Amino acid sequence: MVEDRVFVHAGPTPESGEAGTVLALDGGGEERWRRTLPGGGGGSSGCPPVVHRGSVYVGGLDGVYALDARDGSPRWSRETSGSVNEAVLGRDGRVFASTGETLLALDTRGQEGWTYTTGDDRFSTAVPAAGSGYVLYTTRVLGSVVAIQPGTVGDPLTEWRYAPGETDFETPTVVDGDAYIPGDRLHALSATTGKVRWTAPVRSTAGVSTDGDRLYLPTDDGALVALDTADGTERWRVSLASEEGVILRTRPLVTERSVIVTTEKPGVDEPANTFAVDRRNGEVRWRREQPGNIGYDAVAAGGRLYVPVLWDFTLDRESGGTLVALAN
Repeated sequence: MVEDRVFVHAGPTPESGEAGTVLALDGGGEERWRRTLPGGGGGSSGCPPVVHRGSVYVGGLDGVYALDARDGSPRWSRETSGSVNEAVLGRDGRVFASTGETLLALDTRGQEGWTYTTGDDRFSTAVPAAGSGYVLYTTRVLGSVVAIQPGTVGDPLTEWRYAPGETDFETPTVVDGDAYIPGDRLHALSATTGKVRWTAPVRSTAGVSTDGDRLYLPTDDGALVALDTADGTERWRVSLASEEGVILRTRPLVTERSVIVTTEKPGVDEPANTFAVDRRNGEVRWRREQPGNIGYDAVAAGGRLYVPVLWDFTLDRESGGTLVALAN
């Protein structure tokens, strides 16, 4: 969100030949502009829009698109060899986008700076992260974390690589010189050297968030857990999705008082729930039933929470998505 506007990427149905539509809504939910992106075939992109230096960046089925944040007019597009299904990272005048096999570094005019290609035994389903002077890129199958100098031109300069033999790494969270990498375990590394600080036997289903003192992550048994950033000690745990087939799939959103997560339910007639959990003690502050069964990452701005939810279109093709605004 920027300047009292919320930007939403509404993906297509499988029958659509488009890459989806980007919409700008004001704080009251009124549409300010919309832009349909070109596409190249079926399938859909789950890539949320990212605002960086006055442009809205979004990935699609065959490229990266830059739109003017004021009116949605196209600024440029960059064709890629694969679908960009995760969020684009905007940082220090550059844009980083992953196709799963290749990480692209572009400037804000769409010109390529460098590419980093994973091996045949690795691929990525994670958004790159930035911090401590590096871009961190994680891969799966033979999981690894690679720290790349973002200002490189030509061949990317790799500062360090961490490959402990895990099979699954997701998006890192970088804060105060440390990187927290969710995988089969949670790994805490120095973001500048890759040296391991600690690991914790907890598996996140949707990434890790932090307020600097604690880490918050949803687990595969339906709990939201708080860990101490210093040593990974568990501070509290609350079960929010204990029913069979219900999971926590959203990366926690940390606000002044709460940690916000939304469930996903397997049936089209089963509404998802958004929870606000007290950061201090893990008590549920409030719960909101949603008009959809799949929740996506929330954002907070101007005293409100914005929660995208979706009816499962594979079960009910007449249904669609909704953006819900809640008081924070």
